[in-house]
Amino acid sequence: MTRSIRQQIANGLRLGSGLGLFLIGAMLIGLGFRGVGLLAPVRSIIWSNWLGWIELIVGAVTLVMSAQIWYQLLAGCMLCGFVKCLTIMVTGKDMFPPHRSFTLAESVGIALFCLVSLLLMARFAKNPPNSLDSVSLTVWVLCLWPATNNGSSLWWAVGLFALCISWGFSHWCSAQRRKRSGRVPHPSRSC
Repeated sequence: MTRSIRQQIANGLRLGSGLGLFLIGAMLIGLGFRGVGLLAPVRSIIWSNWLGWIELIVGAVTLVMSAQIWYQLLAGCMLCGFVKCLTIMVTGKDMFPPHRSFTLAESVGIALFCLVSLLLMARFAKNPPNSLDSVSLTVWVLCLWPATNNGSSLWWAVGLFALCISWGFSHWCSAQRRKRSGRVPHPSRSC
């Protein structure tokens, strides 16, 4: 085998295992949310359901550990969501069954969420996410579940705030590196 074939195999295995861990983490988070009652219409958190809390914790840790892979999938989903919202703004209805009607405010809100999320994740094209980025991406994903269940944009704001904190810290670190060296250094993964 040549070196490039080995690299392709390694990259394929890394991508497959990262997306597999994302699916496993997402399933555990979904089961955990349902088990502790966080997705129930009435906010009745069941503190005694220890298995649900363990599922939430293991799922969150799994998502944090594999965030360097699955953020690419979700960035692609945000791009598709943005394009879909643009068509909904024009037509007023969803293209896919059940062809639900959307108000202009709803479609603009969803389009803004997708666009801002995509812009905050665009910096990962040059530098892979560090540990703070992985945690903020996981918080962002965890905030998507309640937002899709009850339509609350407050959860979207919390998720975007987590991404903004990570983005701000990254830019602050790069400014500190430039100030120390007096030139623009090659970006590294941490301050």
